[in-house]
Amino acid sequence: MSLILRRLRTLTNLIKDIARFTIKRLNNETPYFRPHHYLSFEITPGLFNPRGPISHNALGFRGPEIEEKTDDTLRIVCMGESVTYCPGLSHEESYPFRVELYLKEHLENKNKNIEVINAAVPGYNTAENLINFIFKIEPLKPDLVVFFETINDLPSRQYPEVQRDNSGYCLFPGAKKNIRSLRDIVKYFKMQDSVQYQFRNMFDPERSKDYLFSHNAEHYEANLRDLIAVCRANKCEILLIKPRYRDLNGTAEDAKTQDPLSYGVYLNRVAIDNLQKTENVAVLDMMEHMPPPPFSRAQANEYYADSVHLSAVGANRFGTVIAKHILDNDLLGLKEQT
Repeated sequence: MSLILRRLRTLTNLIKDIARFTIKRLNNETPYFRPHHYLSFEITPGLFNPRGPISHNALGFRGPEIEEKTDDTLRIVCMGESVTYCPGLSHEESYPFRVELYLKEHLENKNKNIEVINAAVPGYNTAENLINFIFKIEPLKPDLVVFFETINDLPSRQYPEVQRDNSGYCLFPGAKKNIRSLRDIVKYFKMQDSVQYQFRNMFDPERSKDYLFSHNAEHYEANLRDLIAVCRANKCEILLIKPRYRDLNGTAEDAKTQDPLSYGVYLNRVAIDNLQKTENVAVLDMMEHMPPPPFSRAQANEYYADSVHLSAVGANRFGTVIAKHILDNDLLGLKEQT
């Protein structure tokens, strides 16, 4: 009897998801994401999401339009994926905004105007962030880039072969999905708004999280090394943030975790440590400042909406920690100007 009820519930949810999918197409709603010739995809510029409410500027970034930088402006750009984008939170609750608010309140040099831009795009990994900097962020002339990512480089390592250009993982616009079962159909319509199921090869039959134990983080490290290089070539400092994730505690014991996603994040953390040594790049470890996140959305707490995304309270703490680190370590070079 319970099996029949579960099947009926699944069928009911599928009908609802198909109806939602059909209504969106009939109403010709503007898609949240659109294909991009170099970036695979981008947020549709100027998009307004009334469910947020979240507005986007002409670059497809969260927040107001970006004006030409003035001589008295210190511009910080926060890069990354959905954790930095802060879905479910207002612009004022997002952690990049909290960074700006704290810096404006505590900056001693009141002659400087602080501006923090949220340039994060849900779904982006390090390869796409690197390209995003070159085409969209470099022209903004940032003084400092803050980069944060949790797990977005891990899906591309869940295949037998891993390519730095994401081939095999990314789909060409309009490519057919490899849907093979009723379970795949249910997943597709349930996740129809997810960028992963629009532009990623998530239905590949060979895809498995177990591959995370056999692949290293060399492409992740290489992409960040190149991001550091292009930032510095444009006279821009960069701060890399190491995530706190699930059961990781920042010790040698992390290498023994049996959770594949945790192991993947552990390798990414090691990669950032390597970059700190070889590139002398600024690093902030959230292991020391944020409470441990839950394993799933069902265990959401005061600071986290799920295992990676922040609540309003968590975003405020996250942004405050970053802002303090920027000031304490003079990452804006203000001491050199006095």
